[in-house]
Amino acid sequence: MPSPELIMIDPTKLSNEQLLTYRTVPKQVINPREPWKDKPARQRQRILRAKSFDGVSFLIYCRKNLDDTADFSCGLKLLCGMDRTIILVRYNGYNHRHGSIDFKCHIHYATVENVRSRKYKDERYAEETTRYKNVDQALDCLIKDCGIRTASLKS
Repeated sequence: MPSPELIMIDPTKLSNEQLLTYRTVPKQVINPREPWKDKPARQRQRILRAKSFDGVSFLIYCRKNLDDTADFSCGLKLLCGMDRTIILVRYNGYNHRHGSIDFKCHIHYATVENVRSRKYKDERYAEETTRYKNVDQALDCLIKDCGIRTASLKS
């Protein structure tokens, strides 16, 4: 059963313009002091909750590998309800290839085609970037690109 506060969103009815709007609409972080937590395989993870001013819910997440500084990811998830989320955008490190992107930082974006098909990850499409080189810089890009309002998310 979905939370009574959660605004229900039907992913099959979204357009690319709506995905962009959800990605860029101003959001306020609800738990900015949430610490990093240790995870299996020498990983650390941090999950923050955010809401847009019209009440839509989001999760902001960061993950980093303690043994490989090139292995990190920060992303923004749209909470649709009924246990469905869409990763609207994901900022990846440079520890792997993605299609023609060869061991370089890249940003994944959700597309309506992938959201509707469910055959691939919602955010399968990616573009190479030189805007960041580490998890803190990737988080800074996510904050700027996605309209996230908070004093500081770094801990």
